Amino acid sequence: MLCHNSGLEDFLGWLAKNFDPSVTWQDLDFIRSEWDGPPSSMPWETG
Repeated sequence: MLCHNSGLEDFLGWLAKNFDPSVTWQDLDFIRSEWDGPPSSMPWETG
C-alpha cells in the first residue's frame, strides 16, 4: 500500500508488482463468467 506522500515512482513500482500485464480482456470476461460473488470486492461498490 502506498502512503499519502508517495510519488509517481512509488506508484509505478507498486503497479509493476501488483498487476500482470499479460492479463487480457478475454481473461477478465472468463473470470466474470465464473465468479458467483458480488460484482465488486469493495464493500462500498456492491449493489
